[in-house]
Amino acid sequence: MPPELTNTALLVFSRSALQDALAKPLINNGLTRQCTAISAQLIRHTRAIARASGLPVFFYSEQQQQGNSFGERFAHAFEALFARGYTQVIAVGNDCPTLTARDIRNAAQKLATQNIVLGPAADGGAWLVGMRSTAYDHDRFLAVDWQTERVFTQLSALAAGSLFCLPEKSDIDTAADLQEQLRAAELPVLLKINITCLIVALCPAAFWPITMLSPTATIPSHRLRGPPLAA
Repeated sequence: MPPELTNTALLVFSRSALQDALAKPLINNGLTRQCTAISAQLIRHTRAIARASGLPVFFYSEQQQQGNSFGERFAHAFEALFARGYTQVIAVGNDCPTLTARDIRNAAQKLATQNIVLGPAADGGAWLVGMRSTAYDHDRFLAVDWQTERVFTQLSALAAGSLFCLPEKSDIDTAADLQEQLRAAELPVLLKINITCLIVALCPAAFWPITMLSPTATIPSHRLRGPPLAA
């Protein structure tokens, strides 16, 4: 395995499905059970992508996270992995369904020569944050206005000119974001089918007002098999 991969830890920084559903209801007027099932599907997808990257993967849900604010919890996770001896840490969440293993490996390779690698999100945030240990500064990291539209700009400033940006992607924070992603041709077809089947089975009223599948991604109905309904 190339050195940039063995020296890089992949941090999947995500709440559990239940806590994610409570914080970000992904169906308008949906019940916790329905929203939790969809969050669980997104988490399973992200975990599969993370494992396919070939990097050492560390999953940090609220059980492993430490700190009062998002910034404190995120900083603690980075520092814990640096303390394990990794010289590069790449962090992703569970809210960017078009994330690929290739994106992650590309970020690891770019970190060999850059202080910071970012995946800019359409809302001003970042769907991937990669940082070398030599570029990490606790106080400046905490000072970022996390979970705002200023995240990408402020993280870019920490790179001191040594920055690589991956292509922009959209993440999912609201029910409207989920609907938009389900219409997008870029969304992996299997994930689109699984989430759509969950919505139809658990909350059909949320499905019918919108067209979930884009015309370019229509799948013959006789080939559909719904995923398990349990989260």
